[in-house]
Amino acid sequence: SIVVSNYPTPTNLTLKLVEEGPYYYGETYHLEISLEPFNALRNLELNYNRNYMTINEETMEVTFNVAGDFYISCYR
Repeated sequence: SIVVSNYPTPTNLTLKLVEEGPYYYGETYHLEISLEPFNALRNLELNYNRNYMTINEETMEVTFNVAGDFYISCYR
């Protein structure tokens, strides 16, 4: 017999830029998503203002198009 289990639901999620600041518009930076537990379900969605930044969700690279304060949220 084969038992197939569900992935655990994330209990903690952290989204951060890999590079240390200061950050400048027009430059590309890398986002890192960390989940606890490590093997948690990973079907996550990013929410951000596409007028002010561009995120390549395959490579997790973000480019800020203008200067200012920005928010990126991640949910499942």
